[in-house]
Amino acid sequence: MLLTSCGYVTDKAQRVKERTAKEARDIKARATQELGDYLDETFGTGDPYTPDTRGNRHRFHECFDTLVVPDARDIYCFGDYIGIDYTLMFSFTCDTSSLARMIERKGLVIWKDDGNPSTISSPGLSGSWEFDWWKPEALKDLTPFYRPLSEDQRFDHDHIYLWYDSLNHQATYQQFSM
Repeated sequence: MLLTSCGYVTDKAQRVKERTAKEARDIKARATQELGDYLDETFGTGDPYTPDTRGNRHRFHECFDTLVVPDARDIYCFGDYIGIDYTLMFSFTCDTSSLARMIERKGLVIWKDDGNPSTISSPGLSGSWEFDWWKPEALKDLTPFYRPLSEDQRFDHDHIYLWYDSLNHQATYQQFSM
């Protein structure tokens, strides 16, 4: 006849219960991470309210191809992919050498208002975005860089604008389709 104390069985059951709970938490954490990675890759998520999130950094590096901007900080990102067009916006700080690499990589030139009434006098796309980092009034005082498009390209290519406040090293980027 085999006798086992109640305390031994209770301890063993408690250890099994704790180990099972830990394994369940680990599985849930891995599944949550994998789902987040999948959503980032598939839908391009970004967080317009929190700087330097994993999604914001991923979108930033994706937008600027393989260009490395090691000094980019305080990266905010917003993407609107609903409908037939899209808008992608960033705000971040960087030094002027990184800015120069971005300008070259995207083929941007300094904005010139040619006075032609058929061209837009206020570059960029205005919208109803209300983020602390998206400041249309401040952008009006800055001369942006943009990607020039011919009349034939206006509806087939992305419009790109990049504003830079050299005093604060603050860059604001907008890319959109029409």
